[in-house]
Amino acid sequence: MFGGLRYSPSWLGSWSFVSEYDASDYKNFPFAEESHVSGRRRGFSNAIEYRLGWMSAAISNQRGVAGAAAYLSIPLEQKEWIPKSRNPSRTRK
Repeated sequence: MFGGLRYSPSWLGSWSFVSEYDASDYKNFPFAEESHVSGRRRGFSNAIEYRLGWMSAAISNQRGVAGAAAYLSIPLEQKEWIPKSRNPSRTRK
C-alpha cells in the first residue's frame, strides 16, 4: 500500500507540503538482499516542494533520511516552450 497527499494553499503561491505513506514489506521483495532494499522500513515521508511551470524542487525527510530532489518536465509537445525575450523585427522587401 502506498498513498500520498499534496497540500498547496493559495496564500503560499508555488509552495506545497507533501506527505506520503509507504507500507511496502521490503524484506519480502524479490532480490531484496542483493538490491539492499531489505533494510528499508515502512512509514511516512514528508517534503516541502516548490513548483515553477515545468520545474520543481523539494527538500524531504524520508523515514529519517534527509534528501533533496529536482525535477524537470520539458514540454516538448508545446509549440514554443522556450519563452521569447523579444519578438524578431519585421523584414521589409
